[in-house]
Amino acid sequence: MKKNFLSIIFIFSTIIADAQTWTPKQNFGGAARRSAMAFSIGNKGYVGMGYSGAFYKDLWEYDQSANTWTQKADFIGTARFAGVAFVVSGKGYVGTGYDLNNVFNTKDFYAYDPATNSWVQVASMPVARRYACAFAIHDKGYVGTGVGDLGYLKDFWEYNPTTNAWTQKTDFPGAARYEDVAFTIGSYGYIGVGSYANILYSDFYQYNPDDDTWSQIADCPATGKDAASGFAIKNKGYVVSGSNQQPNGWYNDFWEWDQQSNTWTELVNFSGAPRAFGSGISIGGKGYVGLGEAVSYYKDWWEFCPDSCLTTFIENLFNENVIRVSTLNADEILFNSSLPQNAIVKVFDVKGNVLLTAILKPGENKLAARTLVSGIYFYEVKGSGVGVWRGKVVILH
Repeated sequence: MKKNFLSIIFIFSTIIADAQTWTPKQNFGGAARRSAMAFSIGNKGYVGMGYSGAFYKDLWEYDQSANTWTQKADFIGTARFAGVAFVVSGKGYVGTGYDLNNVFNTKDFYAYDPATNSWVQVASMPVARRYACAFAIHDKGYVGTGVGDLGYLKDFWEYNPTTNAWTQKTDFPGAARYEDVAFTIGSYGYIGVGSYANILYSDFYQYNPDDDTWSQIADCPATGKDAASGFAIKNKGYVVSGSNQQPNGWYNDFWEWDQQSNTWTELVNFSGAPRAFGSGISIGGKGYVGLGEAVSYYKDWWEFCPDSCLTTFIENLFNENVIRVSTLNADEILFNSSLPQNAIVKVFDVKGNVLLTAILKPGENKLAARTLVSGIYFYEVKGSGVGVWRGKVVILH
């Protein structure tokens, strides 16, 4: 099929050659720790509390654009770890967990306002717990699962900041568990993986607040795990690292769930050390994971940029006219960089399949591309005296 006005750019630059990979960022500003509480508001991330032999109550703000950490007002509850956090209407809500006074399961809750850098106590959750999970949908927060004074839990609660009240909702439909993962995509919340004693789970469920119902989605293909990190970007959810509860049983695998297709895809491994009890959030189309515990406690901080980051980056280049874009009335790729003589060019899809191969003669800079549609591809160019060039190509119509 003829594709009119096909614009394709090959960018020979390391700045985007490794999209959909992990990049180390500035280490967390506080001490290394595990089971910290984390949330994001606007273009800032917040990480605090946690444990590393000591209990913490500090809070740190991560500035994505500056890649810096700033200490904020301490949490006003008792120092603790293994609590939950969610965000509603520009405020972060933190509660539950195991505290400094050796209260294994707490139920008190607090709200943090970044505008005033202050905390206030809000209504306590009706049932105390630790290692639960939480998410927010629109103007409500939700907390469920975990382990409490009477054992493992599957109850599920809604918090309304306007009325400062908790309402019990339909129980989580999977087995009672703790150390599970939760995230929000659009108008739905998701909970999955986790463990019950020595049983590890890989199942996942979707919650619809409109009718207070749950439905099971595709299981995460990863080996059953607990204490993983999770976050969501646009219509995709992510599960990172975790543990199998065995000595040295830590993971660094990385899984993506697509809401539209209800399918999981294994992505490039998390670049930090394998770990459990890390913290994960998303800020402005990028994911962040760090801290946690394995052979030691960690304070590193890593940024994940999905393919959507690359697309946005190139679209910005179009808008800013930083690079020259060629528009053709033919099914051809036009290279706008000088190629070596007798260059061997290959184009791959995201699964590594070779779609196009050509040897360009001296002076040639076009490659027939009748089979390519809009999407993201990889390229490789080999030529005398230049070694190998690799990167990504984005086709935009």
